Parts: sequence; C-alpha cells; structure tokens
Amino acid sequence: MKSVQLNQALCLCEIFSGTADPAEKVRGISETVRFQRGEPILTVSEGELRAGIILKGSARVTKKTESGHSLPMTTLTPGRLFGIAGMFGGDGSGISEIVAAQSTDVLFMTESGLRRLIRENPDVAMNLIAYLTQRIRFLNSKIDSFTAGNTEMKLLMFLTDLADNDGCVKLPFSVSECARRLDMGRASFYRALDSLEQSGTITRTDGVIRLCSSSPAARDV
Repeated sequence: MKSVQLNQALCLCEIFSGTADPAEKVRGISETVRFQRGEPILTVSEGELRAGIILKGSARVTKKTESGHSLPMTTLTPGRLFGIAGMFGGDGSGISEIVAAQSTDVLFMTESGLRRLIRENPDVAMNLIAYLTQRIRFLNSKIDSFTAGNTEMKLLMFLTDLADNDGCVKLPFSVSECARRLDMGRASFYRALDSLEQSGTITRTDGVIRLCSSSPAARDV
C-alpha cells in the first residue's frame, strides 16, 4: 500500500486523529497483511501479541459461549483498532475470534512497536489514553445494562451486532421477527427497548436506534 493510501486509511483510526503523516510514524514498527474472506485474523503471531488496524475490507468478531456457540459481537471496518486489550500485561486470553468478511488488509504492531510509537509521539499517546478511557466508560455502561436483566442483555447484544460504524441500527426485520429471533414476545421486546433507552444505553429517533456508548473506539476487542 502506497504512503498516500496508508495515510488515508490510518487517519480513520482514532489514535492517529489530528496527527501528521501517520504512515511515517509506523514505518519500521509495523507490517501489513492481507487476509482472504473466511480467513482468521490472529492477534498472536509467533508467540507475540500484536494490535491491528483495519486498513481495507472488513472482519467479523465473535465470542465463544459456554455452550460452544459463536456469539456475533461486531464488525470491524476501516480505521477500527483491535487487540489492545491483550497488551500491556495481558496474556492474550479471552481474545475474540476475528474472521475476514472479505479481502481485508490489516496493519499490525507488536507491543514493542506500539510502545515505541507512544514514546516518540505524545499526540498518539494522548489519543490512546482517550481511546482507552472511552472504552472503559463503554464497558461500564454494558455492565449496567447486563445487570438490568437477561432480556435487556440479549437485546443489547443483538443491537451491537447490527450496529454500523457509527453505532446506529435500523432493524432489518419486523419487531415480531426480531422478538422471535431473540426468543421473546413483542411486549418484552418493547419493554427491553424502553429499559435500554431509560438507562441511556440507546436513543431512538425516526426508526433508527443509536448505541450511545458504542463509538468505533469503544467497541474495540
């Protein structure tokens, strides 16, 4: 990928917001890998943890449930950062499964490369702090929603999976069909929506649901 294209792709990532020539900043501390549709995107390579940024394409994120089923979490699109949760003292356990949804280019940085990037670029360091703080707020919001009850939790996970890169959801099915897929009644579905809205987790405007704490940065994995 040429420097101009790489700069355009990296400028979509929040840790490079407002920075000049991010392509030059990652030179020598990163590598770009292309994954084909259906290919797993691993955050561990040769025993070393690494963070990734989607440059082109998209990837689906899932988590394994206790029963062994894959639970859809979100879709990673250009600019999305992932893998940070396993770094800085982490051991990589509990990392989500990521699979390319189409031909996808990913820029990877190891922890040592990321440390160098932060050390040499205070603006990137401040952006990363803001990013991680935002993520903590989002996770706290999810905990609050989960403790509200199983119905709200199922609905929130359903909406998170459908959300676009701005955290907006337009239901692809009728309310009855959405409720059926979540194994709940229409009344329970509406009550769960009301509960999530009252808690500040979502807003609803003209048929569009927005996850209030679900910015691209906050939904990192």
